[in-house]
Amino acid sequence: MMKQPDENISTTHSDHMICNGHQDDLIKTRQDSDNDDSATNTSSTSSINDVLYTNCPNISSSSNLNTSGIITTTTTTNPNEIVLSPEVSFNIKIQSPGLDIFDLLVTSSELVQEIHQVLMDKEETCHRTCFSLQLDGIILDNFSELKNIDGLKEGSLLKVVEEHYTVREVRIHIRHINELIHACDLNDLYNGTNNYSLCLVNDINTSETSSLLNIDRRKGSETNGNDSIVPEYLLPNQKDILLTPLFTTNNKINRLQCIKMLSYSGWNPPNGSRKLHGDLMYLKVTTYEEKSFHITACTKGFYVSQTTDEKFLPKPVQPKAIFHSLVDLLNNISPIFKKKFRAIQRKRCSKHPFERIQIPFQIHPWLSPRFEHTIDHFRAEDANINKLGHEDHIPGQVRDWNEELQITKELPKKNLPERLIRERAMFKVHTDFISAAIRGCQAVVDGNIMAINPGEESKVHMYIWNNMFFSLGFDVKDHYKDFGGDAAAHSAPANDLQGVRAINTLDLDGLHTLGTVVVDYRGMRVTAQSIVPGRKYSLTDEHRIFTSLLIELPHIERLIRMKQVNLTLIQNRLNKVEKYLTKYTWHLNRLIKTIDYNKQEEKKKIFRFNSFDLDLEKNIHKNYTKFLVCFHLIKSLNDDIDYQILNEFHLKISTINSPYITLNKSEAYLNVIYLPIRSYQRNICYKDLISENYFVLYEFLNPIDEDIDEKCFHGNFLPVKFFTQFNTNQTYVNNDHWRLNDEQKPSIGIIYLNTTSTIATREYDRLQNEYEIIIECSHRSCYQTIFNKNISIISLICSSIYSISIQYEFYEIFFYLLSQQIHINLFNCENYLPYSNVIDWLHPSSSLSWLYTIYFQTFQHRFHTLIAYLRTYYRLPTLSNELKFIEIKNQLIKEKNFYYLIHSRNINFTKMPIGLMDKINFQSNKNKYSIYNEPTFYDQWNRLYQPFYRSKILTNPFEISSFEEKYTIIILTHKKRFYQLNRLLLHLNGLINLDRIIVLFNQVDSIENFQNKNFSLQNFLDNYSIYLPSIHVEIIYIFNLSNNLNNRFLPWNEFIYTDCILSLDDDSFLRHDEIEYAFRIWKENRSRLIGFISRSHKSDTLEYDTSSSSCTYSMILTGAAFLHRWYLDFYTNIMSKQIRQYVELHMNCEDIAMNFLISYLSKQTPIKIGHRETFYCYKCQESLSSKINHYNQRTECIKYFSNIYRLIPLYYSIYRIDNLLNITSCILEKEQEQSVVYGSTDFGKTCTTNEKYKELLDKVSTMLKIKPHTIKTEKGDSIELLTAVECKGIVGNDGRHYLLDLLRMTPSDLNYLPVDIEHLSPSMKQLDYPKTYKHRLCCLRQELIDAFVEQKYVDFYRSIALNLSKLRSNESTSNETTERTNVEEAKRIVNEISVEDNSREIIQSACRSIGSVKDNEFDVRFNPDLFQPYVTLNQTPDETAADIKLLKEAAEYLVLKQIPLMIQDFQDHSAVPVDGESLSEAMHSRGINIRYLGRVAHLLTQQSSLTYIYEIVITEILCRSAKHVFRTYLQSVPIHLLSYSISHFLNCFLTIILLPTTDYTFDELASLTTQSTNNTSNVSLSNSTNISSQKTNTKKKNKKQQQRKHSPTMRNESLEFSLLTSKILWSQINNEAKSRYNFDLSCDDIESFVENYAIRRTCILRSFCRKTGLQITMREYQFESINKSSRSNNNNECFNENDIINIFPIIKHIPPKPSDAYQFFTSGQQKIQQGLLREGFELISEAHNLLNNVYGPMHPEISMCLRLLARLNYIMGDYQEALITQHKAVMMSERVLGIDHPQTATEYIHMALYSFANGLSINASKLLCRARYIILTCCGENHPQISLIDSNLGLILQSYGDYENALKFMEKSLELNKTFYGTKSLKVALSHHLCARIQSCRGDFRSALNSEREAYQIYKLQLGDEHERTRESAQVLKHLTEQAVVLQKRINDVVKGQLLVIPSLTIQQPSFQNVLEMLNVVNGILFIQIREKDLDLLREELAKQSIDDQQSSTTTSSVTTISEAANQAAALLNNEID
Repeated sequence: MMKQPDENISTTHSDHMICNGHQDDLIKTRQDSDNDDSATNTSSTSSINDVLYTNCPNISSSSNLNTSGIITTTTTTNPNEIVLSPEVSFNIKIQSPGLDIFDLLVTSSELVQEIHQVLMDKEETCHRTCFSLQLDGIILDNFSELKNIDGLKEGSLLKVVEEHYTVREVRIHIRHINELIHACDLNDLYNGTNNYSLCLVNDINTSETSSLLNIDRRKGSETNGNDSIVPEYLLPNQKDILLTPLFTTNNKINRLQCIKMLSYSGWNPPNGSRKLHGDLMYLKVTTYEEKSFHITACTKGFYVSQTTDEKFLPKPVQPKAIFHSLVDLLNNISPIFKKKFRAIQRKRCSKHPFERIQIPFQIHPWLSPRFEHTIDHFRAEDANINKLGHEDHIPGQVRDWNEELQITKELPKKNLPERLIRERAMFKVHTDFISAAIRGCQAVVDGNIMAINPGEESKVHMYIWNNMFFSLGFDVKDHYKDFGGDAAAHSAPANDLQGVRAINTLDLDGLHTLGTVVVDYRGMRVTAQSIVPGRKYSLTDEHRIFTSLLIELPHIERLIRMKQVNLTLIQNRLNKVEKYLTKYTWHLNRLIKTIDYNKQEEKKKIFRFNSFDLDLEKNIHKNYTKFLVCFHLIKSLNDDIDYQILNEFHLKISTINSPYITLNKSEAYLNVIYLPIRSYQRNICYKDLISENYFVLYEFLNPIDEDIDEKCFHGNFLPVKFFTQFNTNQTYVNNDHWRLNDEQKPSIGIIYLNTTSTIATREYDRLQNEYEIIIECSHRSCYQTIFNKNISIISLICSSIYSISIQYEFYEIFFYLLSQQIHINLFNCENYLPYSNVIDWLHPSSSLSWLYTIYFQTFQHRFHTLIAYLRTYYRLPTLSNELKFIEIKNQLIKEKNFYYLIHSRNINFTKMPIGLMDKINFQSNKNKYSIYNEPTFYDQWNRLYQPFYRSKILTNPFEISSFEEKYTIIILTHKKRFYQLNRLLLHLNGLINLDRIIVLFNQVDSIENFQNKNFSLQNFLDNYSIYLPSIHVEIIYIFNLSNNLNNRFLPWNEFIYTDCILSLDDDSFLRHDEIEYAFRIWKENRSRLIGFISRSHKSDTLEYDTSSSSCTYSMILTGAAFLHRWYLDFYTNIMSKQIRQYVELHMNCEDIAMNFLISYLSKQTPIKIGHRETFYCYKCQESLSSKINHYNQRTECIKYFSNIYRLIPLYYSIYRIDNLLNITSCILEKEQEQSVVYGSTDFGKTCTTNEKYKELLDKVSTMLKIKPHTIKTEKGDSIELLTAVECKGIVGNDGRHYLLDLLRMTPSDLNYLPVDIEHLSPSMKQLDYPKTYKHRLCCLRQELIDAFVEQKYVDFYRSIALNLSKLRSNESTSNETTERTNVEEAKRIVNEISVEDNSREIIQSACRSIGSVKDNEFDVRFNPDLFQPYVTLNQTPDETAADIKLLKEAAEYLVLKQIPLMIQDFQDHSAVPVDGESLSEAMHSRGINIRYLGRVAHLLTQQSSLTYIYEIVITEILCRSAKHVFRTYLQSVPIHLLSYSISHFLNCFLTIILLPTTDYTFDELASLTTQSTNNTSNVSLSNSTNISSQKTNTKKKNKKQQQRKHSPTMRNESLEFSLLTSKILWSQINNEAKSRYNFDLSCDDIESFVENYAIRRTCILRSFCRKTGLQITMREYQFESINKSSRSNNNNECFNENDIINIFPIIKHIPPKPSDAYQFFTSGQQKIQQGLLREGFELISEAHNLLNNVYGPMHPEISMCLRLLARLNYIMGDYQEALITQHKAVMMSERVLGIDHPQTATEYIHMALYSFANGLSINASKLLCRARYIILTCCGENHPQISLIDSNLGLILQSYGDYENALKFMEKSLELNKTFYGTKSLKVALSHHLCARIQSCRGDFRSALNSEREAYQIYKLQLGDEHERTRESAQVLKHLTEQAVVLQKRINDVVKGQLLVIPSLTIQQPSFQNVLEMLNVVNGILFIQIREKDLDLLREELAKQSIDDQQSSTTTSSVTTISEAANQAAALLNNEID
């Protein structure tokens, strides 16, 4: 930043800087294709204040010294000496086709490409683009410097040679011609596109500065005084400020149009045949002669073809008429084009080059005329083509912004040329990055870029486009929850930008920051950043998948948009198909049932007797609905019945607790008789002995013969022996029966069961190919032989003819094999398999052994299988074991061995917390024509449900699942973990598909008085019982469970009514949308385990694997998993008891056991669901997994379970079902956590450090005054940090060290932190500090830290000097003496300190007193992590107290010192803000944050002379508060209603709107917003900032649904903005002003505001538009009060939707700064202050050249250099060069800052002075009028700048005789000077004197005498009688008195009749030189004669003082104030002239 002393124009204010190059170089840059949109730079640029210059009589004037040169450094005795090497300039000759040879001046350092650009800009050659330059037939390289070309010298001839075209060159040529055609259009200037902007000075300044040499300076005095050029609206004391004069009348000039249409033809592209003929492109042209032509672009040029709109005829109309330039062709076919194109180019070239050059950062005017929208096919092409960031100068590639930014930073910088190249490259890349980032941010807000997490809430969307990362300014995942939420998230990017500025300013090697841009656009804040290269070695498969997805995202997005077109048509067709399907479904079902029935009947007749197929329903009453079975004991039926077994059977049945058994015969659905037959008799028949009402079960206890009469058994033949005991002791042998050896043929035995020889032979041959047959057997006697062979596989070959005896034999063999776990190969045995029509014995996924274990292993299993089979056969529902729960709040209910309590749900939904996505319906919509297919027996048993399934909800348990299906949550916990349980239950509140929650309490402690049966909650939970929460569903608490992890999987059939179970740990916190999404996945995969946390095992070692880097998994932890309830039954009742015992013994591995079980039964992998939230439970107790041997134990579990299973049933998987949303979030968070090597990602909960970063940041902490400190993480680790805790260090895969999240590089502002009041001093408490703010990210500015440390440095030396003086003199010194101690004297004393101990003690004492971190030297640093949540400082209390003390002192220094110092500067007029922007810069330069505006306003109320600044402060508070309200307001506005809503807001803001809008005729798309309108009917706006803060739950649901459907940027499609009124809006503004700036506006509307503060509404409108990016129509707005209740009459509105032209982005960024230019600039200042004007001028010129080399021709800092050069030229007497240079400065200021910027007004004032000095008084007055208008627009008439302008304007108007207006302006200046400087100030005396001069010229000697008398009195009072000013005033007073006496005498003579008329007095008009001298005085320029001897002495003194300043300057660079004598010697005095 360049700083300099105050400028000598009445007052000094901050100026923006621009830089420009040589005039010859100011040519239009060639654009290969589209120009990127540019950014509006709203970041505060560094200010350069003008220096004071001096001029000596003996220094002659010089012409322009602005020579071009290259600056190099050479090795001299003085290393800082600068050597200038001038470039060589010479003329070359150019020969272009069709033109005469002409000369061109070039320099040796120019490139050949620059000559190309000159020719493309020159009027005669501008239409040529495809050419080369040749020297002696050799083509010159475009990027070669001229000095490196051999043979190029003075007078060399360069030929322009036309080259062949390519498609690219054709496009470049056509676009260049199109730009030339539209070169004079104003649309781009007003719209702020293509980096063009307005420049109006040449419209005001009618005389050309180039003709100044021929101007007669006396010409200005000849102007007729009666013709005033001052418009009436600019006269003093006007009520209103007009807006239309902001632009000149030239805007109304009709456009010059030379062609009607130029576009690409529809015949493009050329086909293959025409390409071979050289055709490149086809164009269509329509001329103003109304003729259309089709033009072909070929490799040689352009020609008119015979093609028409209907027919393609490629041949040329004239075969030889081929033109190399399109312009030549158009000139040939259209005379109108030829004439008008020439006129356009003539006008274009007549403009100054500064008007045509593109600026680096786009600016946008807030007012604009409304232009007609015209056709431009090339503009349409640019808008329709999605380039996706492909830059034209890098064809086909996407720019790697991060690499470009970092590699330019790493360029060498050892010498000046290297630094120039580096800084130029950095600035170029930065401007390109800003342009691309703005385009991307606008696309994000407009919804044109797809989010990488589209499934999440729109405000947390993230985007990647063009290698940039975009995020919105909202709190993502409650990251800033403890810092202010969205308010903190909105402020964080701006803080981060300041941190980036601090790091970039240090420019340290090895430390990198990201390119960062903050854009505010349409109510949204978007942050664009370059992307850190990922770490290659840490990329997992998931990351690679994610990366590939990102690459494919643009392609996917395009495909989706293409497919969306066909979705509607497809949907309609599907609806029709669905209707037809529904129509025929019923017929199809009937047909299927009929076919199935016929097949079954056919089977009965042909194959076998199947007793289960008997139709018994005809004998059963159909009115029974419950399946109850009654077993009857029948005796004395026959002797063949084994009654002992029969009695045992009934005894066992009585012990079985089954709800299906009844003793009441009348209520039984089925009456059953069991007959165990032991007889060997043949032809025994029981059907005649037993009634047909009984269902008979037969069991043959002994082998039966084949002659048995099967017809005698009308009941069921029992398919299994109840009492035949099989060997179920599973003795494991070495060979594994369950595994087949793949390396050799396994052994097999064959058993034939009454089969035919044909079947036996065929099966034998089949088995021989696959197995090694060991033995065959076909009789009972050989069975045991096969069994003793220990064969792993046995094949059973059955007969195809059914026989009861064979079936009985089959059962005996079959179940024996199953019990021995021998694998069975079946052939033709389907008819003999038990329950084969419902159990799929042959299904490959089934295990025969496990099916046996499930259904037949024990008597109880066999009995339940029978009952379940019969119930299934009769298709009756299961019985629900309903318990009548008694809901007693504190009394538990005993059930078996446990107690339970049902906690009823909370029906009051208004009090329950709502989940993030609780209104989303994850269920499928129930179709009107739903189809239910009746499942088969096979599906009932094997695919849908198991026989033991019990259900309460479903009428039929085998129907398809209901659409209203829900799930039950089971949580296992114990009393000591009640805290996290309570949190979890509250977190689960609001889940929409949750049925109930079951909480299982393991009893870890013994219960006192256990014999007491009446237990209450307090017995189990102690005092925790009162904290049981109530949520939206029932919670069942079950107590007194043994401390067993198996309890998690108990069936709990009496409480569970759903199929789906969600097993949760008490510390698993999942988001609602994640739970519901996983539930939806479970419904599609009901047999699998669905969960969130995956684990794996190593196949070789069976080791339990917890690695998170692998994508492979085989298990899902049941701490957060969905599973089917049937697995609970199986786990508890069927699974091996050894596994459950192992789990109970080791208190571990229950989840592994469940994974083994489900994987074994389902033969499928589990499914992982990606989750966004981590499972870390803050403040939760340690779980079982925290044990030391936990993971080793789980490895042993896997080994033990696999031994029991005899295999590893787990399956590996690499897949997971997830949204792209979850993938993105997980991977981004995971990548960030893994890649961060320094800092914390969670604000200090966890943290890490790195030695390399500590080395790099050591320099940063030293220079930024950051104290190294140590923090303690939650795990107790101590981490040393050198920055704030959230600052992160990431090492990219490029090896660079990046620093991110720099939002707190400065300490926190204690005045705005919620800390204990004891940390503040009494003086601060009196001022009501600390104050509350919207967030906790309030930090002090770096400028304040520097000023505070500098003050501490002074205090440090004073303390040492004082103590040393006391030590040496043993005398006490008062505090007053201490304050007066000279700093330089203190330093001198300190330098004399000896090494004595007492001296060291003095230094140590001084260090302690100022808070130095070192005890032996000055080193003040701040701890940035004080008062931060989650941060625990690992330091002593004394250190913390010292840190707090220092922070408190800094906060006090800001309020009690720095703000009053700024107010003092305002009083001294050393800083004069003009508008809110300059006020902000003034505050920021002093380290004062904007949030202190309220404090500044309070202090200004005590200063009557600073009312103008008070008005600016109030305006700034108002507009900033309105901006924040407007930002929230826009976020809920539908996009198609933005114009109307903005106009409505402005009406409510600047007029009075009493009632809201009730009709919606303003909505042009009303049909699209009907629903939104209905939603807003009952909404009322509150006084809070967020208008939509209070809504109903239904409205929230509608808004979220709309939010998902539409824009990704929080567009809620609501019409609630129409309910806004002035009262509501101003209430919100008042709240914002109070909360943000601690200022009470106390205004209900704009009328009261204007009445209270007297601020013009136009100033408010301008400030508001510039802050929000609004552009409105340029017209006069009538701000009268309008009271209305509707929008029916638009004519009464101040603003309407047509007034809103556009809304532009507001940009914040950090541009790079050139260091060498600053050094040259400051060196030039020092030379000027020493009176060496020539040397100073040269140094400033070189600074200008350096800035031009870095920034290019346009930049604010270059504008500042030009103004300084112009001032130097003026002081040295070269008025013409001063005017020419200042003219450039004015143009540049208008282009880069804006036509109404305050700095532009300052430039106009300077140019007016120089214009008058050159005799252009009319131009000078016009320029001053323009300056006055700009200041009026910015802040109104009450401002010191108006006083200065009016003084100048009065003098100039007086010079050419317009005394009346001159007097008006001079009197206004006098009035303002009295207000700002006091009635007795010297400025007021000067104003009185000037008024007296004008009054005397008018002949009003009396008034002149009074005015001069006032001046004399002030001079006498202030300066004394002997002062020169007093004597001069006395002489003027004497002269005026004499003139008044003479006039009075003549009047008396006329009265007496001595004279007939009053003779005219000779009034001498002031001379030109006299007026110029007075103008110099008014503007603070005074030329003083001084002797050379005195001047040399002063120079020596100044040089000595400069050396001392350089030695003493250690902390900040500053310019020491020079003495009054030096100021006089330099002839640069303040306006208070002595």
